[in-house]
Amino acid sequence: MKKYTQPIQQELENVNKALDTVINMGFVVLHLEIGKHSRPTFTVVSTGICKKLVELGKAARFSDDHRDGKHTVKYQYPLDNCRVVWKETL
Repeated sequence: MKKYTQPIQQELENVNKALDTVINMGFVVLHLEIGKHSRPTFTVVSTGICKKLVELGKAARFSDDHRDGKHTVKYQYPLDNCRVVWKETL
């Protein structure tokens, strides 16, 4: 049974390491999603840290949405084979 759980344990260790990094960077984590076909994704509160990552070219816009008169933009920042994402309403 161990050979089947070892990859899962390794993935959880990687996510835990990334979580420590995200928290140490000053992000406020709202949600963590771990899926079978995508990288683990941390959803965080948009703060000045996020703006700085965009300005430095380390984070990229990946979605624009126009609904109910609101313009929402989503950004992502790659970190340790995970994604850190946030949204801003313009």
